[in-house]
Amino acid sequence: MKKEKILNSFLEIKKELENLKNKHSLKDLKTKIQQEKKDIETKLETKLLSEIKKAKSFLNTQKKDIDKLQKKVEVIIAKKTKEAKKIKKEVKAKVNSEIKDVKKTVKKVSQKVNKSKAVTKKKAAPKKTASAKPVAKKSKKI
Repeated sequence: MKKEKILNSFLEIKKELENLKNKHSLKDLKTKIQQEKKDIETKLETKLLSEIKKAKSFLNTQKKDIDKLQKKVEVIIAKKTKEAKKIKKEVKAKVNSEIKDVKKTVKKVSQKVNKSKAVTKKKAAPKKTASAKPVAKKSKKI
């Protein structure tokens, strides 16, 4: 019996050692995984921050370009608006001038028409000449 007890004790000790070995290797594995997790998180965070910086830089560059283009567009619009106002003013002045010229022409034409009407009226009146027979007036009897 002593042999069996010793053998059983030995086997129990062996099992306990294997269990301890497995437990320790699981703990080691767990700590390794946690360390790897921390390393990956650190690398990921660093990479994300650098990519965010690049994206922000790109956005700032694009914003500056858009602002420059906006200013150019505003300058062009202001210039074209000024030119349009100037052209409008010139056209208005030209139209007014032409209207005045037309009014003067109409006035001259109407004056000529009035003069010619007056001249034709005078010509249309019969002339008294010596060869014309006098018309006798009939007297009325009461």
